[in-house]
Amino acid sequence: MLKNEVFRCQRYASSLSLIMMDIYHFKNVNDT
Repeated sequence: MLKNEVFRCQRYASSLSLIMMDIYHFKNVNDT
């Protein structure tokens, strides 16, 4: 899943998506 998101960010050159993904991933880590 993470690999797909990274690929999508690279394809669209979207740093905003990468930032949002990082925040979402951090939340998942925090919740455990």
